[in-house]
Amino acid sequence: MIIYSETISLDRGIEQDWLQWMKKVYIPQVMETELFESNSMMKLLDPIVDDQMVTYNVQYACLSMAILRKFEREHQSNFNNAHKSRYGNRFVSFQTILEKI
Repeated sequence: MIIYSETISLDRGIEQDWLQWMKKVYIPQVMETELFESNSMMKLLDPIVDDQMVTYNVQYACLSMAILRKFEREHQSNFNNAHKSRYGNRFVSFQTILEKI
Protein backbone atom coordinates (compact mmCIF):
# COMPACT_ATOMS: atom_id res chain seq x y z
CA MET A 1 0.00 0.00 0.00
CA ILE A 2 1.30 3.45 -0.94
CA ILE A 3 0.54 6.37 1.37
CA TYR A 4 0.39 9.90 -0.02
CA SER A 5 0.91 12.17 2.97
CA GLU A 6 0.22 15.92 3.12
CA THR A 7 1.50 17.89 6.11
CA ILE A 8 -0.10 21.32 6.46
CA SER A 9 0.78 24.05 8.97
CA LEU A 10 -1.72 26.88 9.16
CA ASP A 11 -2.55 30.02 11.12
CA ARG A 12 -4.57 29.15 14.22
CA GLY A 13 -7.07 31.84 13.18
CA ILE A 14 -8.25 29.76 10.22
CA GLU A 15 -8.09 26.35 11.89
CA GLN A 16 -11.83 25.74 12.35
CA ASP A 17 -12.74 26.97 8.86
CA TRP A 18 -9.92 24.92 7.35
CA LEU A 19 -10.94 21.77 9.26
CA GLN A 20 -14.55 22.09 8.12
CA TRP A 21 -13.47 22.72 4.51
CA MET A 22 -11.06 19.77 4.55
CA LYS A 23 -13.65 17.39 6.00
CA LYS A 24 -16.63 18.49 3.90
CA VAL A 25 -15.04 19.56 0.61
CA TYR A 26 -11.35 18.86 0.01
CA ILE A 27 -10.97 15.27 1.28
CA PRO A 28 -14.30 14.12 -0.22
CA GLN A 29 -13.25 15.54 -3.59
CA VAL A 30 -9.88 13.77 -3.40
CA MET A 31 -11.71 10.54 -2.63
CA GLU A 32 -14.12 11.14 -5.54
CA THR A 33 -11.16 10.67 -7.91
CA GLU A 34 -11.56 6.97 -6.97
CA LEU A 35 -7.78 6.57 -6.88
CA PHE A 36 -7.46 6.19 -3.12
CA GLU A 37 -8.74 3.38 -0.92
CA SER A 38 -8.91 5.30 2.35
CA ASN A 39 -7.79 8.44 4.16
CA SER A 40 -7.05 9.65 7.66
CA MET A 41 -6.36 13.01 9.29
CA MET A 42 -4.19 13.64 12.32
CA LYS A 43 -3.24 16.71 14.34
CA LEU A 44 0.37 17.21 15.41
CA LEU A 45 0.51 17.59 19.19
CA ASP A 46 4.24 17.67 19.83
CA PRO A 47 6.54 19.38 19.12
CA ILE A 48 4.86 22.75 18.73
CA VAL A 49 7.20 24.79 16.58
CA ASP A 50 5.21 28.04 16.49
CA ASP A 51 2.44 29.06 18.92
CA GLN A 52 0.64 30.88 16.09
CA MET A 53 0.49 27.80 13.87
CA VAL A 54 -1.16 24.39 14.07
CA THR A 55 -0.10 21.37 12.02
CA TYR A 56 -2.15 18.55 10.52
CA ASN A 57 -1.28 15.50 8.47
CA VAL A 58 -3.66 13.94 5.96
CA GLN A 59 -2.86 10.53 4.51
CA TYR A 60 -4.41 8.88 1.48
CA ALA A 61 -3.78 5.20 0.75
CA CYS A 62 -3.62 3.78 -2.77
CA LEU A 63 -2.72 0.41 -4.20
CA SER A 64 0.33 1.35 -6.29
CA MET A 65 2.81 4.02 -7.32
CA ALA A 66 1.20 4.00 -10.78
CA ILE A 67 -2.10 5.06 -9.24
CA LEU A 68 -0.42 7.78 -7.20
CA ARG A 69 1.39 9.06 -10.30
CA LYS A 70 -1.97 9.21 -12.09
CA PHE A 71 -3.33 11.37 -9.24
CA GLU A 72 -0.29 13.63 -9.45
CA ARG A 73 -0.63 14.02 -13.24
CA GLU A 74 -4.36 14.49 -13.44
CA HIS A 75 -5.50 16.03 -10.16
CA GLN A 76 -2.82 17.27 -7.78
CA SER A 77 -2.36 20.75 -9.26
CA ASN A 78 -6.12 21.41 -9.09
CA PHE A 79 -6.18 20.52 -5.39
CA ASN A 80 -3.07 22.59 -4.67
CA ASN A 81 -4.63 25.56 -6.48
CA ALA A 82 -7.90 25.21 -4.54
CA HIS A 83 -5.97 25.25 -1.27
CA LYS A 84 -3.95 28.32 -2.31
CA SER A 85 -7.01 30.10 -3.65
CA ARG A 86 -8.95 29.65 -0.42
CA TYR A 87 -6.17 30.27 2.14
CA GLY A 88 -3.48 32.22 0.31
CA ASN A 89 -0.31 32.57 2.35
CA ARG A 90 -1.91 31.49 5.65
CA PHE A 91 -0.57 27.94 5.36
CA VAL A 92 2.48 25.98 4.23
CA SER A 93 2.49 22.35 3.19
CA PHE A 94 4.66 19.56 1.94
CA GLN A 95 3.97 16.09 0.62
CA THR A 96 5.70 12.78 1.22
CA ILE A 97 5.19 9.33 -0.22
CA LEU A 98 5.38 6.32 2.08
CA GLU A 99 5.05 2.59 1.67
CA LYS A 100 3.12 0.59 4.23
CA ILE A 101 5.19 -2.43 5.21
